[in-house]
Amino acid sequence: MTPDYFFISNVLQVVAVTTVAIVLGRPIISAITKRLEPRTVQAASPDTLARIEARLDHLTNGMEAMAVEVERISEGQRFTSKLLGEKKAELRVLTPH
Repeated sequence: MTPDYFFISNVLQVVAVTTVAIVLGRPIISAITKRLEPRTVQAASPDTLARIEARLDHLTNGMEAMAVEVERISEGQRFTSKLLGEKKAELRVLTPH
């Protein structure tokens, strides 16, 4: 065989491998991408939506109650800090130096 035959056979092998890769690879890649695409979401039934809305309302009410309690705690802390500050000021005045 002459070198020209080796070159032609190498080119034919590359073309054959590339053709097989394209013919077999395209359906495989399409199947993989279809699996990875987000699926459509079905609409929830009105009963399910009503239950979700009730739970969200309950959660919202709980959070609002917690916010009120936290505000009460912070008011108590401010009041206590104010009293302690005033008491320290009184002690400074009453203490002889």
